[in-house]
Amino acid sequence: MIYVGAKLTLALAQDDFRDRQPFTTEIVDIHDQTLHIEYPVNPETGKPEFLFTGTECIAKFLGKDEAVYTFRTEVTGRGNEQAPVLHMSYPGDDQLMKIQRRKFLRVPAELDVSVRDSHQTFSPFTTKTVDLSGGGLAIETGHTPFIQKGSIIHVWLVLPFKSNEYHYINARAKVVRIFYDTDENETVEYASLQFTDIIEQDQQEIIRYCFEKQLEKRGRKYNIRNN
Repeated sequence: MIYVGAKLTLALAQDDFRDRQPFTTEIVDIHDQTLHIEYPVNPETGKPEFLFTGTECIAKFLGKDEAVYTFRTEVTGRGNEQAPVLHMSYPGDDQLMKIQRRKFLRVPAELDVSVRDSHQTFSPFTTKTVDLSGGGLAIETGHTPFIQKGSIIHVWLVLPFKSNEYHYINARAKVVRIFYDTDENETVEYASLQFTDIIEQDQQEIIRYCFEKQLEKRGRKYNIRNN
C-alpha cells in the first residue's frame, strides 16, 4: 500500500494536526518495515526539522488509489543514502486507517495562480483559476503542451478575504482532466487539478474562502429579490 516516492505529512503525536502546521517529507526507501524519509521540512520556516529518536508522530499520505491513509509512527534512527534520511517505523498495511474523503464546496473564482513543474519540463507561468474548492481547482492552461492528464504540478495562489487579510497557498496537485470551451470563436483549454499534497491549515483557509464567496453570492441574490 505505502510506496517509495509517497509524500508524507507528519504531525507530532501530541499535536495530531491541530496545534501547529505539520511537516512535509517524502519516502525515499522502505526496508524491513522501516521507512527512510527525507528530513521533514517545517512549512513555517522552510527549513528541515530536527526530530529526536523516539519522537512519536502521526503520518498521512495519498495512496495510489487516491484515498488518504494515516498511521502512527516513530523515529527509530538516522542514515545517509546520498543525502541524510530519518528512519521511521511502519506498522504495516493492515494497520493503516483510511480517511473518508470529503466532498468540498466548489465556487467560481478568478484568481492569479503561479504554476511550476518540479521536474522543470516547462517554464513556470502565471494564469487564472476558473473555480476553487478544498479538494482542488481548475485553471486556464494557455495550451501548455506539458500539462496533461496525470501530470503533477505545483501551484501558488493568494486568497483575498473580505477582512483585507491574505492567505498564501502552496500545494502540489494532479491534473485529473483536460477540457475545452469556446469563447468568442477562440478555443480555451482548461485543466482540473486535485490537491495531492497540501497543508491542512491551507486547505481549511480555502474552505473558508469558498464559504465566504458562497455567502456573498447568496447576499447578492437576496438584494436582487428585495429591490
